[in-house]
Amino acid sequence: LERRLTEMLLLARDAVLHVDHVIKQQGLRYKRVLFLSPDCIFDETGNAYLIEVNSNGYLIGDTKKIFSYRKEEVAVARLMGASGYPLQGFYERELRKHTASFCERRKCCSAAFELEIWETVHEVMHSYR
Repeated sequence: LERRLTEMLLLARDAVLHVDHVIKQQGLRYKRVLFLSPDCIFDETGNAYLIEVNSNGYLIGDTKKIFSYRKEEVAVARLMGASGYPLQGFYERELRKHTASFCERRKCCSAAFELEIWETVHEVMHSYR
């Protein structure tokens, strides 16, 4: 099942990747998230068959007690920067210094690449909260 889901995502990746590059080349902070809800069946020997994948399928709000994913939704929003990455003031100067040094040595950093490094660090630094 994991292999089939990975194949599906990799096939779809090229269709949207160029949009991300254009956005990042403009220096914009932009994140996109998609919650996937796979529908599958298992046969009598345990083989999984992927029937379809719904996007944002489980986002049915807080009114349902069976499927309450509010904590997960909030966690993903924070990871993506909805809180503005409030801890960045503690490490931003060092991050910029190390990124500049790295890019100077590598001589391959576009503004979009540098922004991607910063976004990755922000996500890691805020992933535990």
